[in-house]
Amino acid sequence: MIPVRSILGLAGVPNHRTAARDWCSRKGIATAPLKGRGGQVECLELSDLPAAVRLAYITRQISAAGLPVGTYDEAAHEAFADLPPKMRASAERKAEIARLLLTAGKALSWPQR
Repeated sequence: MIPVRSILGLAGVPNHRTAARDWCSRKGIATAPLKGRGGQVECLELSDLPAAVRLAYITRQISAAGLPVGTYDEAAHEAFADLPPKMRASAERKAEIARLLLTAGKALSWPQR
């Protein structure tokens, strides 16, 4: 799960947290409060987002991690979008783990990873 504030301004998502939460509601995207450092943080499943928002979020995360973006594969994105939500969520989780390991690989030894 990711905080709603992490998608603000991406691919048509409003720039304000409350407006973004309302946008999620209109799109049928479930949000849930989770306990964070500053209290309750409104979160959502990355796999529930529309493809354009999900791609913008992932691209931004990859850029922030310093990883090369790679090439865009339209057929792969269409096949991914056609998967059931549970399978997309599992794939997104595995991709996030891979990104974390690639990023951590620069700073940690293999046993630490």
